Amino acid sequence: MKLMSGYVELKPGWVVLLPYPMTMMEMAKWRFDPVTVALVVGGTVLQAQAAKNQADTQEGIAKFNAQVKEQEAEQRRIAGKARADAIRKDTRRSLSRARTQTAKSGFTPEGSPLLKELEIAEVGALDALTERFNTEIGVQRSLQESVFQKKQAKSARRAGRLGVGQALFSGGTQLLSLRS
Repeated sequence: MKLMSGYVELKPGWVVLLPYPMTMMEMAKWRFDPVTVALVVGGTVLQAQAAKNQADTQEGIAKFNAQVKEQEAEQRRIAGKARADAIRKDTRRSLSRARTQTAKSGFTPEGSPLLKELEIAEVGALDALTERFNTEIGVQRSLQESVFQKKQAKSARRAGRLGVGQALFSGGTQLLSLRS
C-alpha cells in the first residue's frame, strides 16, 4: 500500500492537495468534485458575510440609539432648568404680591404677614429643588440607557466576529466531510 501526500493529479487538469497522507483506497472515499467544493466554499463565504452584515447593522442601530439617548438627556436638562427657573420666577411674583397686599392693608411686615412670605419662599424653593432633582434623575436615566446602548453596540460587533468565525469553521467542517 503506497501512501500518497501533497498534490495529486486525479485526472488531467484535476489536481488536489491531500489533507494528510492516504492510500488510493482512502482517496477513493473523498469527493474532489470542484463544483461541490466551490459550492461549499461559496456558501461559507456568504454565511460569513451575512453574519458580518447583520452585526454591522445591529452595531449601527445601537450607536444611533445611544446618540438619541444622549440628546434626550440634554433636552431633559434644558427643559428641567427652564421649569425650575419658571418656579423661581412664580415664587418671586407670589412674594411680591403678598408684600403688596400687606402694604395695602397697612400692616407692618411682622408676625403673620412675615410668616406668610416665609412660607411662600420656602414652598417655592422646595418646588424648584424638587424639579431640579427630578430632572437630574431623568437625565441620569437617559445617560445610563446611552451607556447600555453603547455596550450593545460592542456586543453586536463581537457577535459578528463570532458569527464569521462560526461560518468559517462550519465551512471547513463541510469541506472535510466531503467523503463518499
